[in-house]
Amino acid sequence: METDRIINEYVARDKAGRFSYYSMLQSVNQFNAHSFERALFSVFSKAKYDNLAGKKFVDIGCGTGGLLLRWIQWGALPENCHGIELVPHRLEQARHRLAPAVHLHNVDASRLPYPDATFDVASQMTVLSSILDKSMQMAVASEMFRVTKRDGLILSYDFWLNPTNPATRGVRLATLRRLFPNCKLYSQRITLAPPITRCLIKVSPLLCRGLERLKLFNSHYLVMIKPDPKP
Repeated sequence: METDRIINEYVARDKAGRFSYYSMLQSVNQFNAHSFERALFSVFSKAKYDNLAGKKFVDIGCGTGGLLLRWIQWGALPENCHGIELVPHRLEQARHRLAPAVHLHNVDASRLPYPDATFDVASQMTVLSSILDKSMQMAVASEMFRVTKRDGLILSYDFWLNPTNPATRGVRLATLRRLFPNCKLYSQRITLAPPITRCLIKVSPLLCRGLERLKLFNSHYLVMIKPDPKP
């Protein structure tokens, strides 16, 4: 079953001690996080979001709560933030990190426990690329579309190619157009490929920034998906 495969994959990854690999004390992760935040600011600017206090958020595959914590730091109210996570021990870590008012659910994202058009922003970070079963991938995308308000946003941050990890499948723009038909997509190619950043970041952060601006070696897409295609 696809859900069991995904849970086992993440449990094995965490048991292998990958926590330090993604630690914000690593310079490569700091560089990528700052790049990601700049790109997010540009998305909210384009969407004319100047205050998050009145917005409702759901993060699909929220993990240990990092993106939800960012929304709250940027002004979202904890009671307006929801997280969906399939891996139980990751959800428990999120519960310890986040305010009690944040709503967290250990459920399969292909069956979200919300009415239609509940959220202003539905997000996924490297979740769709972790789903190898195309029917489940489509179901998750359909649920994200269903629970997002027609004037809201769907945010997708995912890599388009990762040849070193057979447990994932890159998500290209064509894939997102298939998963979210009749929507308008605004994409940015961001995040200098991590192997390059790890090699260069301690030598020259400025070189990393310059390479990232070229976009030739960027490994991810940040995509704002508008359910209502009208501008």
